[in-house]
Amino acid sequence: SQNRPLAAAPYFQIVLDRYATRSDSSSTLTFASPELAGLVDAALCLLEYTYHKAGDLGQLAGAPHLLLQRMPPSRSPWRAWALLIDADASAAQGRYDEAQATLERLARDFPGHPIGASATKLLAWTYARQGRDSLAVASEERLVAQYGGSGDASVVSGALLDIARYRFNQKRYKDAAATYDMFLKRYPTHTARLSARYQAGLCYSRLNRAGDAVDQWEAVVKDSADAPIAEKAWARAGDLYFQAQRYAEAKRCYSGLLQHFTSTGIGALATLRLAQCEYNAGDDAAALAGFAKTQEQYPNSPVAREAKRGTELSLYRLGQTEKGSEVLETLIQKYPSSAFAADAQFQIAKRHYQAKQFSEAGQGFRRVVSQFPGYSAADQAQFLLGDSYAQAGSPGDARLAYEQFLSFFPESDLRSTVEFRLGLMEFEGKEYSRAAVAFTRVLDESVSTEMGSASRYNLALCQKLLGQTDEARTSLERFRADHPRDSRAADVSYQLGDMDEAAGRTKEAEQNFRSALAAGPSRALEVELQYRLGRCREAMGDPDGALKAYLQATASTERRNAFRVSALTRCAALYETKKSFAKAYDVYLDIARNSQDQELAALAKGRASQLQAGTKKR
Repeated sequence: SQNRPLAAAPYFQIVLDRYATRSDSSSTLTFASPELAGLVDAALCLLEYTYHKAGDLGQLAGAPHLLLQRMPPSRSPWRAWALLIDADASAAQGRYDEAQATLERLARDFPGHPIGASATKLLAWTYARQGRDSLAVASEERLVAQYGGSGDASVVSGALLDIARYRFNQKRYKDAAATYDMFLKRYPTHTARLSARYQAGLCYSRLNRAGDAVDQWEAVVKDSADAPIAEKAWARAGDLYFQAQRYAEAKRCYSGLLQHFTSTGIGALATLRLAQCEYNAGDDAAALAGFAKTQEQYPNSPVAREAKRGTELSLYRLGQTEKGSEVLETLIQKYPSSAFAADAQFQIAKRHYQAKQFSEAGQGFRRVVSQFPGYSAADQAQFLLGDSYAQAGSPGDARLAYEQFLSFFPESDLRSTVEFRLGLMEFEGKEYSRAAVAFTRVLDESVSTEMGSASRYNLALCQKLLGQTDEARTSLERFRADHPRDSRAADVSYQLGDMDEAAGRTKEAEQNFRSALAAGPSRALEVELQYRLGRCREAMGDPDGALKAYLQATASTERRNAFRVSALTRCAALYETKKSFAKAYDVYLDIARNSQDQELAALAKGRASQLQAGTKKR
């Protein structure tokens, strides 16, 4: 009674030593009177209980265990408790077969005794430890059926919870839910009621009975909003409301999480979900504020990445509305340092850009770069700033923006594109040396096939214009080898032919001009190629081939094309050489009508008159 079990043990042992020693030839003890047998039963039971309370299972499983086996049959309640304690010790030491044998003996010797509930509970536990779940569940169910109305409430309630857990693990959610409901109905104030309600909610959720699930979880938070299990209940209920598009209820649940569990990791998810509720409800302004709060409070976390994605979606949808820019401007003024302010300003500028309002777009992109230098898409804003100025007809500002880009963002993926744009601007400004440097830098980087081929071709043009003929030829020949089907193939062959002709390699020039014609040049270039081809053949002593090429050039529908007119003059000369004066006369008239050179037109007209007069004389 003083809670000194080890001090009491020797006294109970004295009783056993004095009165449990008489026996006949059998191993079963005998006693002189029933009173002595009852005394020994009580002493043995209490000795076991002292060792049990002291946690000395070794002593308990020793002499008291052996003595219990020798005791004669008895209906004493002491004997029943002794058997239960002995079985519990055996089970605790993993001797499940011995424990089960003792429990079966207890059930046989004490049918209907209230202690049977505890014995059946222990028996179910031993089955469960051996992985014999079916026997464990059957034992628990037998306990509830037999002792549900009269057994120890803690034992019966524990059995109900065990049955429910077994059924849940077996995915028999309907049976599990029914058992949890039975437990809650019988023991509404039980200490495990919150976890039972939570588990019941999980069962209903798996059964697609969302309403019943939410009812259980709402009951948990109503009962004890600060309990650890309530955190899960708030979250589960909020998610179900969210999926059902009941955003007001979902926000209430997530707000409850933030109110009662600010120090746990669930706060990040709750903050994100609140913003997502606003987005799904169509309130983009509130959603942006929520996503910004998530990114600010939980940077570099998975929810921050989700919030960034939500920001992009909100901004995009808001930007599609008629008054999207006005709303975004208002939000920027209201939350100038928020995570979405840079995105919002970027969206405003892009809206102007897409509407081809390039001056306004340039101002918007400049604000992005100047106000938010650390913005993740600042390099895109700087690039579009330059492009906006170029589209607006301000090449000087565009050049400056591109040069600043190379200084500000040396590691950007857009660097090669900016180098290419600068090269084109230098080329247009006849700064061929600087353009060549820009195109060479582009080629030194890993760029797309299209940009690489364009840079190679443009570099060759720069080299040619700078008088670096050999380098230009090498670049053009490499281009033709690397990109045989490129749309610039005709231009490449033309440039090679032009250099060959200038160098006096007439035969090579003629071959390159023919290659250019075979590659499908533009109509304007085709006229020039036919003229240049005819000139090469004429220089090679092939007047017939030359005339054929010149006639192809004169067939152009662009009557005033300079190369067509030049081809006409050569045709006239060749016709006169062949004494085909009638054909020459027609050609001179064509020149007189279509040449933009007034002096040449007058000469052609005069020569036509001379040919006409000569014909009349003849």
